[in-house]
Amino acid sequence: KIAEGEDPKIITTVLGRLAWVVQKLAIFDKYIKNALMYTKRLAYHPNLYVKLQAIIPLTEIAARRQLLEGYGDRPYSKEYKTFHKLTFDLVKLVKDHPNYTIIADWLTRVFGYYKDLSTNEAEQALKALQISKESSGLFIYFAIFREKHYKNQPIKFNAERFRAWLADIIKAEKKIYIPLRENVAWHFWRILDEDLSKFDYLRSYIDLLIRQPYHKSTHYYNEKIIETCFTKHPDICLLWYMTVLDQVEKATLWQVPKTESIWLVSAEKIIVETARQQPKQLLRLS
Repeated sequence: KIAEGEDPKIITTVLGRLAWVVQKLAIFDKYIKNALMYTKRLAYHPNLYVKLQAIIPLTEIAARRQLLEGYGDRPYSKEYKTFHKLTFDLVKLVKDHPNYTIIADWLTRVFGYYKDLSTNEAEQALKALQISKESSGLFIYFAIFREKHYKNQPIKFNAERFRAWLADIIKAEKKIYIPLRENVAWHFWRILDEDLSKFDYLRSYIDLLIRQPYHKSTHYYNEKIIETCFTKHPDICLLWYMTVLDQVEKATLWQVPKTESIWLVSAEKIIVETARQQPKQLLRLS
């Protein structure tokens, strides 16, 4: 199942159960070194199922990697070197076997914590993990937020290539980017729903997303983004919504089958908010 990209879901072996025990071990500061040693043995096991299960304790170790001996050293040393090599050996496994999508899915959880990477390391990881739509949040992070973090560590990082990469995903001219784009749209909405102060960081990418031709998978999130931001950014959001309506009109004429409906999920809230803040603009929505 794993070789075909499927998630086995049910623990079926003693070693699979052991991986969960090791994860619990990694929670304790004094045992994290032991947990890393056991995780290494699981990750290098020839059985794919055992390798997959090894990612469970590896994720816990990634979350608490500051406790590993050698943390912050460049070049990598001691326990941290073992952790880094183990993680990137699994990345290489996915790169060499792009049908191992479930392993890629699980590995994105590791990199949800392990983000203090150099430019080349991040690129290496994302090239392998792009087969998983779960990697979309990582593309956003490395394109927009990574440069602001880990400035106290001697790590060279340049976000330029990741910004271009994120833009390519949003345009989705390659088939592999279509599921990623849907998740990117979802992440944009969730980020802003939790913290509107990040609006300026995301604005140019949302603008690019909304200017793309209508696509069923992203339309809902485009509307939710606009609805979420409208109160604080009415001028920009009204322009975005006009673009959405224009794309919907084109889609109904040329793209979407006559039997398929397009729902404007946020229309009522946006119209009400426009009436409250900019009543003179209501005619533009009619």
